[in-house]
Amino acid sequence: MTFTLHPRLEQDCITIGRFELCRLLMMNDSQYPWFILVPERANLQEIYQLSKADREYYKRYIKLNAEKTWYFAMQKILICKQ
Repeated sequence: MTFTLHPRLEQDCITIGRFELCRLLMMNDSQYPWFILVPERANLQEIYQLSKADREYYKRYIKLNAEKTWYFAMQKILICKQ
């Protein structure tokens, strides 16, 4: 089965980029710089369902994002399921 982005994310977000594992989305809301990193794997509900290699790859992107929080003066990084 192929990956399909949730219709709500498709409607509410702009695709910023794609990586080997993930799609980087930005919420279409000018009040907040809300970025969403979505693993492009079919039938995935939780991060723990990724393979070990994919989990490590995904965590590297989360860490990279965390290191850039100063740019937008972010206070939190939320990790959510689709």
